Amino acid sequence: MGAGTVVLLPPQQGVDADLTLLAARLRAAGHRVLVVDAAPGTGQVARQRQALRALAALPGGPVLVGLGVGGQVGQFLAVHRAVAGLVGDVVDPAELGLPAPPEGVPVRSLPPAGRAERTAAVLDFCAAHAV
Repeated sequence: MGAGTVVLLPPQQGVDADLTLLAARLRAAGHRVLVVDAAPGTGQVARQRQALRALAALPGGPVLVGLGVGGQVGQFLAVHRAVAGLVGDVVDPAELGLPAPPEGVPVRSLPPAGRAERTAAVLDFCAAHAV
């Protein structure tokens, strides 16, 4: 599809060098990137509310990239607002007490290890689904 809006949802420890590099690679590929970070120790419900507020002004459906607990925030967002897709550290929605994302929303789980493989998977997914 090309370039579009990508929302990065960081892991519990927040933005680190790897996430900053991923954001730079996505921007270099032509994507608009929004990072929704929360203070370390912020609870899951607060993270979800913060992310909903941050995404409220975005037109259309962004691609969500959820890393670590950001994957669970992404799964919450995919149920509560229009998104073009979700890639990241996702788990079975039933484990989170959430319904599955709406039919037609592509979801891809990242490999558990290997920074290069994880980065390549995110870049490929975003290139295919960002609008």
